[in-house]
Amino acid sequence: MEVTQEEARQALADIEIVRRQARRAVAYGGAPYYSMLWGAIWFLGFLGSQFLPYEASGLVWAGLSSLGGLLSLLSGIRLGLRVRSPLSARIGLFWLSLLVYGALWIYLARPADEALVSLFISTLAMFGYVVMGLWLDNSFVWLGLGITILALIGYFGVRPYYSLWMAMLGGGALFGSGLYILRRWK
Repeated sequence: MEVTQEEARQALADIEIVRRQARRAVAYGGAPYYSMLWGAIWFLGFLGSQFLPYEASGLVWAGLSSLGGLLSLLSGIRLGLRVRSPLSARIGLFWLSLLVYGALWIYLARPADEALVSLFISTLAMFGYVVMGLWLDNSFVWLGLGITILALIGYFGVRPYYSLWMAMLGGGALFGSGLYILRRWK
């Protein structure tokens, strides 16, 4: 069976329509809000790590992470009532599984210092973004890979300023990507 040039053009046009609809679904489904929320948390948490004593920065991270987890859960429930997707529950369970396994691996590996724990958690979260990108939109793959590379450069290249680096570049990239999705994908 041969496909005419017009049929091929129509198929490509249909694919483009589906691609745009998928991007809109991601934008309306809450992804940009999660990126902005966690970008702000990374920004504040890493600033705390850079400028506060170790014990105080740990409390800042615990408070911010708890608040972020609670807000993410409440947002997921609220958005789940508005946007139905067969992937929604699986995505939530994926992030919960990643969180539990990450905590287990940190416990088992016992990283040597706070910066190494931070690098592990950051790259683990970005692995989650890469997986989300494989499921939803390639933009998340590039965001996850980009922040992973920035985290490695910060850890190995500017170690005394690693937390400041991650606040500005890691938190900024997460927040900025959420803002970009909100403004451009709808």
